[in-house]
Amino acid sequence: MDQNAPRALLRILAVIAVVSFGLSMYLEQFQLAWLQQHPITVNLLSSVIGFASGGLVVALFINWIKDRDLARTRHEPMADDWRLATRAVREPFGLLNSAELHDVHQARDASAVSADGSLTEEVTDSYARATASVWGAPSMEPPEWQAYSAAVRAKGLAFLPVARAFAKRYGIAGKKFDTAFTELEAKLTALPENGDTTGSSQAYSEAGSALQSFIHSVEELHYDITLHQVRAAKKGRAATP
Repeated sequence: MDQNAPRALLRILAVIAVVSFGLSMYLEQFQLAWLQQHPITVNLLSSVIGFASGGLVVALFINWIKDRDLARTRHEPMADDWRLATRAVREPFGLLNSAELHDVHQARDASAVSADGSLTEEVTDSYARATASVWGAPSMEPPEWQAYSAAVRAKGLAFLPVARAFAKRYGIAGKKFDTAFTELEAKLTALPENGDTTGSSQAYSEAGSALQSFIHSVEELHYDITLHQVRAAKKGRAATP
């Protein structure tokens, strides 16, 4: 069944539950002797109360699940686009998932093979060392770290207009987005321009954490808006971000 429980049914169940419960309380308070003489009536009242209240709870729970499931289905295409849009900036910070990291290693392995099929250079753990340097004390040689840190900062700042355009595309630009965006922008702008190791460990780890938080916040924001739109559509009024 794709359709949610009708609102009219929910109202009917609610009315039946309230009326039957109120009637049972009245009879118990003022007609206790009569109830004791009519046990079948007591059972019937209990059954009506249980059916109405239980049906109401189940219907509301099913509607809640279906709304969230529909919102999640509509949210997934955006989430996929968002993962692609953020991949370029997530890579230098070491925030790729296992599948993406596997693709990176495959691409680097392939690029290390010459035309005759021999390895032009040994495939090392340079990616792991580079991203570990972002989150801790740089373990790379100063020239290598300066080049890598410059690339991290450049990709981070280049991502900001991409994020703005993405938010407009999916209709999630607003105060909540601006707040998260401003926090990320401040952390990325604060990154050392020359790759100086003095105090850079904290700056890069803070920027990476801010990026993680921003990416998650954008996904949550779009999902919340989508869920609001799903619920508003049932009420026949437009949803506002």
